[in-house]
Amino acid sequence: MAERIAVNRPGFYHEGQIGAVIRSNADRYQVEPIILFYWLFLSSFYGEAVSGPLPFAAQMTSETLRDLVQAHLPAWFVESPIRKHLIESAVLEHIAGPKIGWKLRYALHKATLDLSMDPYNANVFSDVFFTMSAYEREFEEFLIAPAKDDLTAALQEAYTELKISLGRSVCTRRHPDITEQKLPANAYKKFARAAFLKSYFDFDFSTQVQALLLKRIDQDLRHSQANTIWANLSKPQRASIFAIARDVFVPNVGKPDAVPYLLPELNCAPREYLHTEIAAAGSEAFSDARSWTPRHPEYLWAGTGYLARLLNEVWIAAYGKNIGDLKATDAAEDAIRVIARSRML
Repeated sequence: MAERIAVNRPGFYHEGQIGAVIRSNADRYQVEPIILFYWLFLSSFYGEAVSGPLPFAAQMTSETLRDLVQAHLPAWFVESPIRKHLIESAVLEHIAGPKIGWKLRYALHKATLDLSMDPYNANVFSDVFFTMSAYEREFEEFLIAPAKDDLTAALQEAYTELKISLGRSVCTRRHPDITEQKLPANAYKKFARAAFLKSYFDFDFSTQVQALLLKRIDQDLRHSQANTIWANLSKPQRASIFAIARDVFVPNVGKPDAVPYLLPELNCAPREYLHTEIAAAGSEAFSDARSWTPRHPEYLWAGTGYLARLLNEVWIAAYGKNIGDLKATDAAEDAIRVIARSRML
């Protein structure tokens, strides 16, 4: 699994770095290291583009190339009223049919500067910006100290500017009218591009962000209406819920945020949905003999299916047993093909 991760960026993960960096951040923030490893494995395995380095670009995958293009989308496209209409209406379904049309609609919805990027599929705003805002003390040295390199300096400047401009949490399911506020487009663009480059080239920073995100999800559930149930769940049951929390909340596709550069409905809404579902399920629904799923698993793109099963495969590799009744995927054959192909390149 580690080699399957490293094949995407052979120069990025020198020997021992993956495990050492994950372990140090997991210990620092008291979170489950296997979840961090799973998120990293997922990033290398599950995406729209085939993993593995591109010919003549050994440190870049086709997915990374797409992310690079997305990080530089022009403001006229992101803010376009035509794009907004195509997202909110069913025009594309009428033209291309319900299946392909819906995927096109989702693609347009997701085509903002709020990209999910390597190495953890970290979301620019609801992972990086939200986590840095929620845990500023943890980034004190990074935010206050003189920048050690150009990437850090760019992110310091962009974070400060965006924090002043945004002035609100990027995790919300409310959808006020896009025309209600003036858009500090340059602040979003600067932060998206700086966060993309910093996350891509600084694995320790990326892992710190993800460890704090995992801590925040755990804290949110502890303090939600589901807190008494969450406190009594086993480690494997919690892990499967963390896997589901990274999914897309399908009912919110087609409802753009007030600021079209943000996608909180795709990255934060699953967590809010899970809060209410866990509370409604009650403690009797959680047994180590089976894996819990929400009442409407169809509301989540893949979290109650493929994502949870892939987590189970990682869990079996780490602990030697299944999570409840989940059946593990068999990712080994595909991983071997990718590794072999990369070596031929």
